[in-house]
Amino acid sequence: MDLSYISGLVGAVTGIAALVVSVISLRRSSQSKALDLRLELRKAVSDLRADADALQPQMAFAKKSHTRVAAATGRHGSGAFQKWEAEWESDAAAVTALLAELPSGAESFASLAISELEARHVSVHALQRRVAKIQEKYLASLAADDRDRDHIRQDVRAETQARSRRS
Repeated sequence: MDLSYISGLVGAVTGIAALVVSVISLRRSSQSKALDLRLELRKAVSDLRADADALQPQMAFAKKSHTRVAAATGRHGSGAFQKWEAEWESDAAAVTALLAELPSGAESFASLAISELEARHVSVHALQRRVAKIQEKYLASLAADDRDRDHIRQDVRAETQARSRRS
C-alpha cells in the first residue's frame, strides 16, 4: 500500500468523523437554544402575569385616590375629572381585553419550534410594554394626587394658623 493512499484514507475517515461530531454538536446547540428560549419565555410570561394581575387593583386604587382628591379640591364634577374618568374606563376595558390575551402560566412551550418560541417571546414582550405603559400612567396619576394632597395639607395648615392668630 502506498503511503499517500493510507493518508487519504485516514483523512477521509477523519473528515467523516468530524462531520458526525459537528452534526451532533449542532443538534445539541439547537436543543440548548430551544431550552434557553423556553426558559426565558416562561420567565417572561410569569413576570407579565404578575404585573398584569397587579394592574387592576392599582387602577382601582388610583381611581379612588383621584376621586377623593378631586372632591377635596372641588374638581369632582369638572371636565378634567370627567375626562380622566373616561380614560380610566377605557383603560379598564383595555386591561380586561389584555388579561384575556395573556398566555397561560402553566404552559411549557415544549412543542414549539425555535421560530415559534421567538415569535411568542416577541408577543409577550409587546404585552409587557402595554402593561408597563398603563402602570406608568396610573403611577404618575397617584404621584400627582400625592402632590395635590400636600397642597391641600399646606392650605389647611395656613388656614388653621390664620384662625389661631385671629383668636
